[in-house]
Amino acid sequence: MSKFSRLLQVLNLVRSRQGISAKELALECQVSRRTIFRDILSLSSAEIPVYYEKGYRLLAGTFLPTLNFDLDEYLTLKGILSADMFDDRNLFSRTSKSILSKIEVNLNSELKNRLKGIYPPFSFSFRQNNGDKNQALVFQILKQAILEKKSAILDYGIKEAFRADFDVDPFILVFRGRKWYLVGNCKNYDKYFPFGLDYVKKVTLTDNDFILPKDFSLAGFLQHSWEVCQAEIVRVELKVFKENKYFPENMSPLIENISKLKDGSTLYRLKVRGINEFARWLLGFPGRVEVKSPKELKARLNQLFEFNQKINQKGNKVRKWVPACPLFGKYKRLCDEFCLDQVV
Repeated sequence: MSKFSRLLQVLNLVRSRQGISAKELALECQVSRRTIFRDILSLSSAEIPVYYEKGYRLLAGTFLPTLNFDLDEYLTLKGILSADMFDDRNLFSRTSKSILSKIEVNLNSELKNRLKGIYPPFSFSFRQNNGDKNQALVFQILKQAILEKKSAILDYGIKEAFRADFDVDPFILVFRGRKWYLVGNCKNYDKYFPFGLDYVKKVTLTDNDFILPKDFSLAGFLQHSWEVCQAEIVRVELKVFKENKYFPENMSPLIENISKLKDGSTLYRLKVRGINEFARWLLGFPGRVEVKSPKELKARLNQLFEFNQKINQKGNKVRKWVPACPLFGKYKRLCDEFCLDQVV
């Protein structure tokens, strides 16, 4: 990144996040704090009124021209806002189109000329599996509840497995593993849970206000989760025979230790919340991975393999779905399809 581009980034961060620290600026710009101090001096020398008061701030009422995107920034942003998740389920369709139109109006003439005749080089796919009109309505109501900090009653479940009402303080909507989840405090059990939007049949807003707990952190909540599962942490050892870049990249947040073995294979030690979600993922690597521990993960993989064989033999005919998650017996709720097993 050139110094000019970095100065624009520093200015944009100070303008949008009043009171930002030098440490935060350094992390965002991927430079040292000493470089940030020099950048602040450069901005001050250019008569841009940046000052320090419990963090860096921009003097109120200061007029600054709109910051322009460069070609890569604009094409990346346009690619993301044009992704299928914004169009197919109507969750962000209007908003994404509105953002794009406002951006395009404010592009400088040089960038507009460069864009002539350029075919967008990026295409992002975040396709949802089971979205429908009901899920779009559920999404909008839950978004309102989060913004207004109102509790909600979720009519939740699958008819053949279970059905229950949950009183929830909704914290945040999360798109993870190609599906939407609501993370919030379930007052039925006084515990934070992920609720799959696929399983929400109806949402009823209440008049009860809530305060977002200071100890809540989405990153902390999802730490060690393969997708969203909140089961007990399990230590896993995997021997990987045929490794590719995709494998360690996906596991990197969970890896504690990596060892190269004499036979050319690699031993991965990691911590995962529960084995259900992780076992489903490992099923896609036959012959590449051997589970060294725990025994429960080995057994789960064998069970899933047998399920798949039966389904393939019987032409994908599923008689019913049954809860497979160990948390179901305690809390009577599902968070995603990994909580269910097919019965043929």
